[in-house]
Amino acid sequence: MLLVFGEAQAQQDAPASSFVGAWTGYQGWAIENPPPERHPQPITFTMKLVDQKLVGVMSPFFGGTDTAFFTDVEITGNRLRARAAVGPPPADADTPQRPARGFVANVTVQFDFTLHDRNTLTGTADVFMGDVKWITFNYDLGRQRSRY
Repeated sequence: MLLVFGEAQAQQDAPASSFVGAWTGYQGWAIENPPPERHPQPITFTMKLVDQKLVGVMSPFFGGTDTAFFTDVEITGNRLRARAAVGPPPADADTPQRPARGFVANVTVQFDFTLHDRNTLTGTADVFMGDVKWITFNYDLGRQRSRY
């Protein structure tokens, strides 16, 4: 094996399957002084492979009953970036996401997560109203453990 110093080695992308599963944790405001009534909110982020494509749904999103669901995913190294839309939760896991109504129909989300090990995921979500950045959330998530 020949090692050449000074040359950058190509970083291998994590397989999509390493992000699959139910992740639980908190969604918190990414501002220095959040309003006092705005405490970090418990969330569940479920990701699965469907037809070789990573799909994800975060619920709740915005503190209500709406969910954020992936519309486009890119994995680079141990980083997952996903564009998402916001809308009402699907009727069940096999039902496609329903279109959003009201003001959330114009809301998009840019998730940026880092996989630290197989059980720790941290990141941010930039929330846009149209083309204008509105707010940012922070996430500290752990893989939900199955009961045995």
